Amino acid sequence: MTTLQRIAQAYNRAPSFDASIVHHWLALKRDVITLYKLIRTRIDVVFVEGQPYATARDMIEQCHASGILRISTDFAAHPIFGEEINCQFRAIHDYCHIMRNAAFDLHGEIS
Repeated sequence: MTTLQRIAQAYNRAPSFDASIVHHWLALKRDVITLYKLIRTRIDVVFVEGQPYATARDMIEQCHASGILRISTDFAAHPIFGEEINCQFRAIHDYCHIMRNAAFDLHGEIS
């Protein structure tokens, strides 16, 4: 079994909600709020409906050209973060990929 298959299998077996780890999510939420404020000093973030980019490369190029990062609000519900913080988390995640020119694949996620 490949690493990706093991990850997918573990993900599929994981509970959809585990109350025993809520404190970890709350700690991450505090970090998200702090990091989101930081990236907003470096780039404009706009939350939009739908998918604003055709590809990851398109996102990276448009963001570098315009200084604007568009983040989809689609499917943003989260049992602890709520939609707003989850979208801020998405912004931080995508910003890190843009700044590192990292692909949105397993290697890019790990880097």
